Amino acid sequence: MDLDRTLGGASDFVTKCKNEFKWEDLSKDTVMDVGCGYSFHCSRAILHQFPNVGRLIALDKHPSVIMEKRSFEDEMFENKIMSQVVQFFAADIEIRDSLQPYKGLIDKVVSRNGFYQIENKELAIENIYHLLKPGGDAALLFWLDNPMGTWYRKIISMKKWSKYIDISKLIPPYFPGKLEKDYYKNVMQSVGFQDVRSQIINIPLVYSNDDICLYELLQIIEGIFKIPRERNVEFKCDLLECFKNIIGSKSEPVCYTIVGLHLFAVKPSIILALEPIFFI
Repeated sequence: MDLDRTLGGASDFVTKCKNEFKWEDLSKDTVMDVGCGYSFHCSRAILHQFPNVGRLIALDKHPSVIMEKRSFEDEMFENKIMSQVVQFFAADIEIRDSLQPYKGLIDKVVSRNGFYQIENKELAIENIYHLLKPGGDAALLFWLDNPMGTWYRKIISMKKWSKYIDISKLIPPYFPGKLEKDYYKNVMQSVGFQDVRSQIINIPLVYSNDDICLYELLQIIEGIFKIPRERNVEFKCDLLECFKNIIGSKSEPVCYTIVGLHLFAVKPSIILALEPIFFI
């Protein structure tokens, strides 16, 4: 298996973290991957760049994600699970009490493409601060605006089609972020983080024609809708029309942009007594 290709963007994110924070030897560090997801891409990318990491905590709020036994075709990852270097933790980054076992024990927190599932991003950032040791690093990458997420929310809420939804197959909700310049940088600073760096990234995407765009839309909702055969054509037309209305596209090719945000910050090594305490 070509891991570089499989882990793709996750490897790029870990490399950016490495460069931003000058990470070298993590053998004495505990790293937490917030919103690790079913495939553990970011956790695995960390292991492949830092195979001697002291401990890696893969956190997800969905217990089924981390409890289901499966093969990853990734020998290093599976060996690190067996040796308990990789440990799994079911908790919600928005619920402070669920995080208490790791309060002040984490050296580095990373989260890639998990914050779009978090409604209260400000509280989640406070909770990350709470998890870190003094001097600890936080690195986040998430979507501020993804038209695909907006489209998904709209489609599943359409009365015309909602009666055909298999609720057991719904994917996690999408909560867009605030687009104001430096909003989340200011949030991190107000919590107590220092050396906060933020970078908005624009990712242009193009589908050369409507058929390719529709194929991608159908992939996202695969298995979620049980549409009667006689209504399939109508359903597909609505899917495409809804998405093109969201992005303001009237013709081919179908072009849109995802807006993402990188955040890097450090918890101060010395916590002043006058600093506000968020977690008691």
